[in-house]
Order: sequence, then C-alpha cells, then structure tokens
Amino acid sequence: MRVPLTCLAALAIFMQLSCKSVGFSKQEAAAVEKISNLYGGELTYSKSFKTSTDGNSSTFELQVAGSPFLEANAPLGEMFASHMAYTFYSYIKNEPKQYGRIQCSIVFEKHGRYAFSYDTDSLKIVDAKLDYLQRVANKLKQGGIDAVADKIWVGMFKKPEDKVSYLKDLRGADSTLGKVTGCTFAGFQFKEIKGIPVLHLSATLDREKQTGQFSINVNPKPDEYDTYLVSYEY
Repeated sequence: MRVPLTCLAALAIFMQLSCKSVGFSKQEAAAVEKISNLYGGELTYSKSFKTSTDGNSSTFELQVAGSPFLEANAPLGEMFASHMAYTFYSYIKNEPKQYGRIQCSIVFEKHGRYAFSYDTDSLKIVDAKLDYLQRVANKLKQGGIDAVADKIWVGMFKKPEDKVSYLKDLRGADSTLGKVTGCTFAGFQFKEIKGIPVLHLSATLDREKQTGQFSINVNPKPDEYDTYLVSYEY
C-alpha cells in the first residue's frame, strides 16, 4: 500500500491509523516521520514481501518528491538517499523482524527519478562505523587536521610529497572555516579505491566561522579501522 503525505498533519494522522490498520510498527512510523521532517516534500512509502524458491525476502520502500532542499542539492542525491536508508534502519534495527532491503527514491523536477537500494547487512556495517566517524571528528575538534594526519594513508597519493601539500590545503581550510564544534552524519557509499574496498562516510562539520563538508574512507570490515583518507569534501 502506498500512502502520499503532503503535510506533517496528514503524516501524523496516517501514523495513528497505519500502525493499526496496515501493520506498520511504531518504530517504522517514527522513522518515516523523521525522514519527512528532514527532507520535506511529498513522502510515499510501502513494504513488500516476496516468496521464491530461494526463500523469502522483504523490502521497505521510501520515495520523496517535490522537496525544495533535495531539488537544490540534486548532485548529492545518492548521498541523501543513503542517509534516508540509514535513518530508517536506525529506528528499526532492534525490531524482531528485519527487512532484507531498504529502497530509497528521490523524484527531481528537472532530473527525473533516482532510486537506490541498500541491503540491511550493509546498513549494519555503517551503523557499526559511525562511532568511529565521531571519534575522528572529535580529534578534529581538538587539533584540526594535524590531529588525524597520521591516519591518512600515504598510498592514496601518487607521491609521498602529495600528502604534504594535501595536508597544507586542509590546514588552510581549518583556518578559514574555524574550529570544529560538531559533526552530523550525512550519508555513505561502498566503493573501491586503488582496488581496496572502502566505506566512504560523509558528514557535515559545524565550525566556528562556517559550516563545512567532511568525509572519511575506512576499512568496512568489522572491528578494523584502517583510515585511508580524511577529506573536507563530501
């Protein structure tokens, strides 16, 4: 069942009804409300179940259309879709029944519909690594980029001296934007860099002078925290 929500009042009414009549849990309802509050626009959602010879599977689908914020940030659509998926997962991760996948779509007025699908095993990995993201951000609060310079893998650069100039640029950003005061997770992407699987975590850094972008590339394996790159870009 797919339910369009055109305003928060309609959302609240549907939440009260859906938990009773459609089978959405309170945590699912709270997650949808959170996403609606974050991105605005019209939010539709549904869940589906599939049975085959390979077993049973379930998917929760979210779609946002007509969001002025997302329209203005269309080039970052994939990042925001991943953030929606994680936000939903963070609310339901302790539920007794889990979905196999969470699919997030964004409908842009000028760019059409972008759809991304995330399996819950990947979202579990992201959830486990966010504490480390905050630890790195806390080091930036204490000493800027120099506090984490030793974590940046020199192998990410063509030449060792490239790391030196890279750090110089980031020190300049610290001076221009001001001291880090907070960090807010913004999205993720699994990818390969130089043949190495990495988890790219994006965030927004609150700073004394001007809010800035932030990301780290980390080892996605559980309990391993190799850091390949720290960047002041998403």
